[in-house]
Amino acid sequence: MPFFKSIRWRVFLCTALCVAAVGLVSNLYIYQYLNGIITERAYSIDTLNRRSIAQQLNAELEKALTLSVQCANHVSVLRAAEAGTPSSNAQMTVMLDAQQVMADATAVSGVDNYLNKMMLYNREGLLVQSSRQRYPGFFSDWQNLLNSPAYQTMLSTGILSNGLTLMPTSITPYQEQQCLAALQPVTSGAASSAKAWLYTEFSTDLVTDVLDNYMPSGEYFVTTANGAILPGALDEALPTSDVRHLQSGDTFAVNGDTWRVEITPLDYSGMQLVSCVNESALLLDNQKIFHTVLVALLASIVAGIAILALVSGMLTKPVLRLTARIKRISENDFDYDPTIEKGSDEIAQIGRVVNEMILSVRHLLQETQQQAEQKRKIELAMLQSQVNPHFLYNTLDSIHWMAVIQKNPGIQQMARSLSNLLKHMAKGYNHKIPLAEEISLLEDYIGIMSIRYMDTFEFVNDINPALYKYSIIKLTLQPLVENAIFHGIEPTGRFGTIRLYAQEKGDDLLITVEDDGQGMDQAAIQRALHSRMQHSHSSMNGIGVSNVNERLRLVYGAPYGLSIDARPGQYTRMTVRIPKEEAN
Repeated sequence: MPFFKSIRWRVFLCTALCVAAVGLVSNLYIYQYLNGIITERAYSIDTLNRRSIAQQLNAELEKALTLSVQCANHVSVLRAAEAGTPSSNAQMTVMLDAQQVMADATAVSGVDNYLNKMMLYNREGLLVQSSRQRYPGFFSDWQNLLNSPAYQTMLSTGILSNGLTLMPTSITPYQEQQCLAALQPVTSGAASSAKAWLYTEFSTDLVTDVLDNYMPSGEYFVTTANGAILPGALDEALPTSDVRHLQSGDTFAVNGDTWRVEITPLDYSGMQLVSCVNESALLLDNQKIFHTVLVALLASIVAGIAILALVSGMLTKPVLRLTARIKRISENDFDYDPTIEKGSDEIAQIGRVVNEMILSVRHLLQETQQQAEQKRKIELAMLQSQVNPHFLYNTLDSIHWMAVIQKNPGIQQMARSLSNLLKHMAKGYNHKIPLAEEISLLEDYIGIMSIRYMDTFEFVNDINPALYKYSIIKLTLQPLVENAIFHGIEPTGRFGTIRLYAQEKGDDLLITVEDDGQGMDQAAIQRALHSRMQHSHSSMNGIGVSNVNERLRLVYGAPYGLSIDARPGQYTRMTVRIPKEEAN
């Protein structure tokens, strides 16, 4: 036999494929599992970082806004606003007190290193200015502020009265960089309009210094309510036009890398913290894992093939020996072979089973030969003992004519009825006949039983002749009438009536045999429907009530069959339900 058609090759190939498939599936699962862990870990770290950054930014922004609000609401600042442009020593004292209050509040605010300037002014000019930075103040600062387009936006929208916004440039003449600014009205409790305005300006380092601490683990930046991005907070490789209008969960591509955006709203001024995670960098790590998994897969396949080569050689020899023995069995060699039982492994067990099968087959062949001989002898004996049915019919016919000659109508009727019954019984039980023919058979049976049980019962047929055209299984009604005689009327010892009637119900025909004998309880009903040993030695054909029910259900199906309604000491009704089928 060619190697590629042998069992060894098939076992080798199938096992190799199984090892490869199992290794591939398991390693792919490990790869997906590790990949999921790495990706989930990266996003978890990004989520934790965003939460931490957001908390720190909210704290810094809160400090900045608190400083602005506290100074705008301080009584010294309010006095300076009410005093107006200083023109006397008293007014100068008030202004100096306000400046000292602003300086002291800035010193303890925690954001003093980021304050560019704090300026109190009204429509007439600059009132007080304070700064903790190296940038000095100028008298023209308030005029630069009033001329700034951003200032006009502040007044028209009021956006800065409750928070910080990003100014395009600082109002300090030589500072062109962007800044964060807050504008607070200075009012008294009873006044409805602002007496002055407190302008507070912070460096954007307030935000970027927090972000710089997390840049190695991701790209983070802050956007304002109008979509502006704080300077220095975004990698130059990421285009601001692409990330400014993205939503949380969106992705964008830069230089072949895919970035994912996550957004966390901050508590102040409509600002948002945006993080960009480089998914392509995660994929590079995943590729390293995939290569490792692939090497492990190839190693497992090679090791599996090597082990399989050794194991298949051990299996081939006993398998070939067992194959040769089975081939001899196909050639009718049923001798016991001990060589196929060598060893204690599974193949040796198969060999023992094969030897047991050989002995069993040989024993069965011997029994089959003996049974065939016995069957031949039994068939011969049955042929020798058979009585020609025509001889029986001719004998009954002779009795019938002798009764006619001797003018004995009872014997004449019984002989004719018995002959009719025997002829129909000889033709089988399960084919369908017209209801008229079934009733004719039933009347022959009633004729015989009326002579046997004279003055014991009366049979009444109330079936409409119009229903005689429907078909019914032969000998369906006779066992029911027989049951009514033997188990209904005869045990009572009094005269009884057996009534036969039928009715149509939709597409079904219901035929009922009713007697006024001793009746039945529920246990007797169940025995009658389900017990196979009901008939007595007086039964004409051995067909019991349960046999009638089974035959009806087998022929017509589960919805049809026999039902019994009875009351002990009063009556028994046995109803046959069959479909309406006109006889051919």
